Amino acid sequence: MNLDVANYSGKFEEFNFIQTVYTNINDKGDTGFFKYLDNDPGTSVPPFTLNRSSRHSLRYWKKYRSSKSGFTMRFYDSPVRRHDFVYWRAETSLMGRTADGIWKRISTIYWGFNRYNGHTKPIGPIITTPSEFHNQQLPKK
Repeated sequence: MNLDVANYSGKFEEFNFIQTVYTNINDKGDTGFFKYLDNDPGTSVPPFTLNRSSRHSLRYWKKYRSSKSGFTMRFYDSPVRRHDFVYWRAETSLMGRTADGIWKRISTIYWGFNRYNGHTKPIGPIITTPSEFHNQQLPKK
């Protein structure tokens, strides 16, 4: 998933993403029902999914196309599951930090995929209201 976001309002001083995942196979390959805050240990500061990272990783965000009037950010995620029967769903929220240090949710999208016997079907993305679990992961202040 490649998501580009443009900011030209000046309302927020900093941006980041928070992503929660629902899947039947976790990153370690265990099966069951899993829901979790999706972040990269060592490269992200919870609750945020990730900080700026290499374009060569499976998940990154980066600011580009900067100008005096604003900039564009890109969020990229490529979940990998090497199983025949997979469902994987994510809620991804763009967060903005105001001048007084308060993080606010700007928008949330729901997206994912199903894989069955080698066939992958994408789900979404659609703009959505966050689930209760996702809302619990968002910064309170």
